[in-house]
Amino acid sequence: MPLRNFIKNYTIAAVLAFISLACVASGGDYVPENNSPNVTTTSEVIVIGAGIAGLTAGYELQLKNIDFIILEATDRFGGRLKKDTEFTDVPIDLGAEWIHTASNPKELLASFISDKAAKDIDVELIKYLPTNEFKFKNTTWYDFVADNLAQAIAKNIIYNSPVTHINYSSDTVVVKAAERNYTAKKVLVTVPLGVLKAGIISFEPELSREKQDAIASIVFPQGLKAFLKFSSNFYPELYEDDIDNVNNGEVIEWTEYSYFDATLGKGSDENILGVLVVRTNDPLAQQQSDEVIVAQILEDLDQKFNGRATATFKAAIVENWTTNPYVRGTYSSPSFDKANYSSASEEEWEATNVALRESLAAPVNSKVYFAGEATSLTLGSSANEAALSAISALTSMGF
Repeated sequence: MPLRNFIKNYTIAAVLAFISLACVASGGDYVPENNSPNVTTTSEVIVIGAGIAGLTAGYELQLKNIDFIILEATDRFGGRLKKDTEFTDVPIDLGAEWIHTASNPKELLASFISDKAAKDIDVELIKYLPTNEFKFKNTTWYDFVADNLAQAIAKNIIYNSPVTHINYSSDTVVVKAAERNYTAKKVLVTVPLGVLKAGIISFEPELSREKQDAIASIVFPQGLKAFLKFSSNFYPELYEDDIDNVNNGEVIEWTEYSYFDATLGKGSDENILGVLVVRTNDPLAQQQSDEVIVAQILEDLDQKFNGRATATFKAAIVENWTTNPYVRGTYSSPSFDKANYSSASEEEWEATNVALRESLAAPVNSKVYFAGEATSLTLGSSANEAALSAISALTSMGF
């Protein structure tokens, strides 16, 4: 198989996995009962980030009776998991949506909740195209995490606490967040790769050159997720459209539209088309309004469906993950040297990317650990891989 096709197949799986990670306000997020828990500034473990990796880590630490806190930069948990309950008659995932597995999906969900078995996972799932893809039927990834992880550890999450500095130069690690210092024996960093790339968190001492190179080299493309409501259904269940800007035979810019019937199998009375837009980093694209984004999507659809998109368009909702300061993109993607792209074998390409992720995941001085979908050695870039990476990191810690 040509390497470009191999990467294309990987990208499709990763896109669905993320759909698996606004023109109207989103609604339905779980509101923590206690946004300012009474916790001490010293704990055995500090988890940075309350996305699915951080929540999984916190849940497992609680089961093991290990003292911990989670420092979350925003006023909500979930990270790239987010839902809306107002746009249509069924809840929709504004972030990760798919469960990507060839096995029993409930077994996969139970694999990162160690005190539950597959039979205990009380959710209804539906199979979706292509094969080995599943979705939540009447609920969302966000709801699953809220019900099974976040509510159990709500008292340990400290919100509105963006971490800016991690000092691991002494026996204990000092973490600075929102002008307050927290200390712990070990720290688990679960923030999105985009945050690490932006240098929002500084480290003392500096991270190794190898880890810095991994952070810089693993691709974290721009992107957003949108849902469009139409008066009729004119679209297939799933399809992709790629727009490449080619110069001298080299793709220098690209945009990928992944379209899917968002209400398929969910019993909805409305025609809702979901789209994940992923593209190379473009500073101008970051400044686009939701209205411009929707217009571009409609233009792309009109070209494929003879103007039927604009003719039947009713409303849209946009979640722009690139402009979120604590995400700054979509999901990690494979990297490659453009100069050697055409000559690299599939084995070389995969080995290079696995090595980068191993470097990113590697513990620092047995004090600072890393988890999240970008550390997954399967290159899966999915919500479930993010959760499993947290389990792996805790194992490395000795828990």
